[in-house]
Amino acid sequence: MVLQFPDMGELVQFPTPEQTREEGDYLIIFSPDGKRVLLVFQKGGNWSLPGGKPKPGEKRHRTAERETFEETGLTVKIEDPDEQFVAMGNLRDRLRNKRTSYAFFAVASSDILPEHTSDEIDAIEWHELNNLPSDIEDRVPPTIRLAEISLRESSFQAA
Repeated sequence: MVLQFPDMGELVQFPTPEQTREEGDYLIIFSPDGKRVLLVFQKGGNWSLPGGKPKPGEKRHRTAERETFEETGLTVKIEDPDEQFVAMGNLRDRLRNKRTSYAFFAVASSDILPEHTSDEIDAIEWHELNNLPSDIEDRVPPTIRLAEISLRESSFQAA
């Protein structure tokens, strides 16, 4: 099944069981002005949203919070998972495998990033929404665009 929006084309393709390799939960973090998104550069990989695999029994939004903290040092609380949920669909991991992914969004209260300490991540940077790195362009922009629309249409503010 494909989710479409007028003038935006195909945004999310829902996976079939045979397409699913593994699950992941991600957090789209917007800068306070809403013009940039936080990306992480994975060791030996490429740019990605902060996130990763859930632990057994862990709620999807809690996975996104935990993985974001582990990768960036940022503490993010998803207060309203229903309002902050963006999409479920197939994203491609750094090996180009499809994974069933759940994405949530949040707004940072500051542009200042903590000192990087993760052994999984080489860099943490803000990227302009209209100028995302080429290695992420074919994997997650539709989900980021959907989050951007949700952010504009919601009353959600930075925590």
